[in-house]
Amino acid sequence: MEVSSNFNGMQRHTQLHTYCAIAIAILAWPAYAQTGLGLSPLRVETAIEAGTTVSNALVLSNVADRTTSIRAEVLDFYVDSEQEPQFVASSQDAYSCRTWLRVSPTDVEIAPGQRVLVRYTFRIPEEIAAGTYYCAAAFSTAPIPDEKVSGLSVNVRAITSFYMTVGRTRPEGTLRRLYVEALPNDSTRSRIVCEVENTGSYVWRPIGGLSIVSAEGEVLHEIPFRSMPVLPGRKQRFLFPVTEEIPQGADLRVRMDIGGGETQEGHFVPAASILPR
Repeated sequence: MEVSSNFNGMQRHTQLHTYCAIAIAILAWPAYAQTGLGLSPLRVETAIEAGTTVSNALVLSNVADRTTSIRAEVLDFYVDSEQEPQFVASSQDAYSCRTWLRVSPTDVEIAPGQRVLVRYTFRIPEEIAAGTYYCAAAFSTAPIPDEKVSGLSVNVRAITSFYMTVGRTRPEGTLRRLYVEALPNDSTRSRIVCEVENTGSYVWRPIGGLSIVSAEGEVLHEIPFRSMPVLPGRKQRFLFPVTEEIPQGADLRVRMDIGGGETQEGHFVPAASILPR
C-alpha cells in the first residue's frame, strides 16, 4: 500500500479536509494533530491465482486525543499528469480489482490510543487474464469541529492501495518523450517532463532518472525518478523541476530501468538555456 500526501489538496471552506493516500505518510498539520489517524501497511502487493480467496488485515489506529468515528470505502485510483494519485468511487478500468474487495468493519469507533484490525478479503474471479490489478481501501474520520475556529471542522482520510498480480511479472514499457514545458500556474518557470508508457499488463516503477550534462560533458545535475507506479496500458508523465540554470547546449539525458533486464535511454538538447525564475 502506498499513502500519499494531500492528493486532493487542502480546502478551506466550511470544512477543512485533509486527504492522505498512496505512497507517503499521513499528513498532519500541528494545529490539527488531535485528528491523527494511523494505518498500516500502506501498500499491499500480493501474488494471486484465479478462483481463489485472499484475506488479511490492516491495522487502523487513533493517535488523536478523542474517540474518532471511522468509515471505510473501496475505491479505484489512477495517477494524473501532475504525478498525483486520484481516487474515484468507480471506473471502467480493465485492471480494477475494486469489485473483488470487501473490508470489515466498514464503520468503527476508535478510542484514543486504540488499534483496530480491519479485515480485507479479495474474491478472485474464476477467469482472469494475467496482469496486475489494483484498487484502494479508504478510511475517513467523521468531521471533527475545530475547538479554536468557529464553523471549521477537520476530517482525515488514510488510504491503502492494493496491487494483486496474476502470473509471472513481465514488465513492458517504453520511453516516449523528453521535453521542457512551462509550469501550469507560472509561465515564467519551466520543468522537464519525461513521458513513459506501460505497454504491458503489469505495474512497474522505473529506476533511474534524469542527468543534465554540459556541452563539455560535465554532469551538472542528477535527478531520480519519483517513486510511483506506472499502471498497465497507461502513459505517465514524470516531472523534474528546474532549480538552477541549465546552460545552452546542455544535454538532457534520461535512463530508465523497469525491471526487465533492459535499460532504456533518451536525450534532448534544448535550443536555449533554461532559467529557474
